[in-house]
Amino acid sequence: QAEEARRAAALALEQGERAEAVRRILVGVFEQAAPEANEGQPITALELLEKGERQIEGAIGVQPAVEADAATLIAELYVQIGVFDRAEVLLQRALQATDDPRVPDDVRARVLVGIASIEDEKAAHDDAIEHARRGLDLLADGGRGVAPTVAKAHYVIAHSLIALGRVDEAEALLRESLERDRAALGENSDAVADGLVQLGNVHAEALRFDASEQAFRQAIAAFSATYGPDSYHVAHVLNELSNMLQDKRDLAGAEAALRQSLDIRLRTVGEDHRDTLIVRHNLLILLEGEGRMAEALPQRLAVLERVGSSARLHPRDVASYRLAAGRDQRDLGDFLAAVANLRTAYELFSASLGKDSDSAISTLRSLGSTLQLAGRMDEAESVLRRALELQRGRAPANPLRLAAVEADLGNLLRLRGGFDEARTLLAGAANALAAPVYANHAARPAVMVAQAELELAEGDTEHARENAESALRLARITLPQGYFQLASPLLTLARVHLARNEAAQAEPLLDEALRVRTAVQPGGDVRVIEIEIERVRAFGMLGRAREATSLREAVAARLRALPPVQAAGLQARMGNTGTASGSRR
Repeated sequence: QAEEARRAAALALEQGERAEAVRRILVGVFEQAAPEANEGQPITALELLEKGERQIEGAIGVQPAVEADAATLIAELYVQIGVFDRAEVLLQRALQATDDPRVPDDVRARVLVGIASIEDEKAAHDDAIEHARRGLDLLADGGRGVAPTVAKAHYVIAHSLIALGRVDEAEALLRESLERDRAALGENSDAVADGLVQLGNVHAEALRFDASEQAFRQAIAAFSATYGPDSYHVAHVLNELSNMLQDKRDLAGAEAALRQSLDIRLRTVGEDHRDTLIVRHNLLILLEGEGRMAEALPQRLAVLERVGSSARLHPRDVASYRLAAGRDQRDLGDFLAAVANLRTAYELFSASLGKDSDSAISTLRSLGSTLQLAGRMDEAESVLRRALELQRGRAPANPLRLAAVEADLGNLLRLRGGFDEARTLLAGAANALAAPVYANHAARPAVMVAQAELELAEGDTEHARENAESALRLARITLPQGYFQLASPLLTLARVHLARNEAAQAEPLLDEALRVRTAVQPGGDVRVIEIEIERVRAFGMLGRAREATSLREAVAARLRALPPVQAAGLQARMGNTGTASGSRR
């Protein structure tokens, strides 16, 4: 015990001396920010940190531990303002400085954990875990003085494990870390609050929403006690809380949390700060999730025009804005603009996160579906096959993401007559979502709809009806009332009823599908025209010839306004509206 106390005292003395040396460097940096040192001109945070870099360069080789500590601190500040490239350069230089045998292990660990945090930001999660664990190994005998670094390492590892789908491992690590941090740092420490945020995310991943909300509320209380209720930290937790509430389908609560977070960001860091833009992005995603694309899209395009090429935004953040704008344009029927934005988003995600990143693959899915709607079926198939190849190469596999790509490609192949491969893909998607945890997940209705459409195309109306009814029932549970995406299962079930000569049952479904779809898409959109074509068929079957003829003429006019490649398939369906489809019950 005496030896441990001696080592702890020596470590504390060394850390104190090093902290004083770093403080002197930073004082020199801040002195350069004074108006008299800059000809009376104000200096930005970025310029100040760049001066700090130059200040460190003057100390190279003199005190390598001090240099590494100061470089790591400035790198962390670069991360705070979203300048990741400069942060990474500084941390790599700090790592080189730690090759000097005079540099103690706690400094090496801090640098490694800093590198891990950057890798986590860039979605290089395996590398992040490796570097954070190497840092922890160096701190195995450390005491209270290194607890913040230990806590940050645990935070990075847990966040990366969650991203990799290893939720159980993340939860075990976080609970162990929280217990240690509470004992070493106190209930309201940053480390404990950060751990609670990650624990909330773990619970959300496992759909344990009540436990997730409790963890987030505890984190808000901890940060509020230390920094105040309107702090930057509280805004961050409110953003995470909103994500969970969206998954819970509490959209009103999610919007309230995001608006509170945005208000704090605007007052603390301003309109164009990266974190403000991220919160605004999330708020616009929420509006889009409620079908309010026409409200969200102009705001998103305005942000892109103002700061899209600014250093304030990391390329992946610009990509996120482009992706969301492309999806909005797709849902509003502007397929040409949507394809352009989605291609740009994919290129940015590929360059910043990698072609096999979740974000890049998700963007390919969106691009494929948009090309399909635009009638460019060869391109759509090529893009979706590439997305499936990349998704299958991910390890460990993510059932939700894999099922989504399989369903999209299976549906496309069904439209192109490739029934055998479509059946295999859709069965794989259904199996991927068969686990009890996905019983009420919003991803399942789309897979059921695709299966029902395939069964209908093959004449198996009995199984098609079962799948379509299940899809609509689940969609009404998992989607908001009146949500535009309800149109898909409504239309499919109506088609099944028409194929079974049950026009009276199909008509109210088509009316509802048209109502929720036209709340978002214009009348000339291909998805609205699809519904109108089925209404023509229903009117004919019900003997309402005048209504059928009038609507057929209106639809024909809309088809003539579409590009030929988009209109071809719809015109073929239009040609069959006079008769009911054959069926096998």
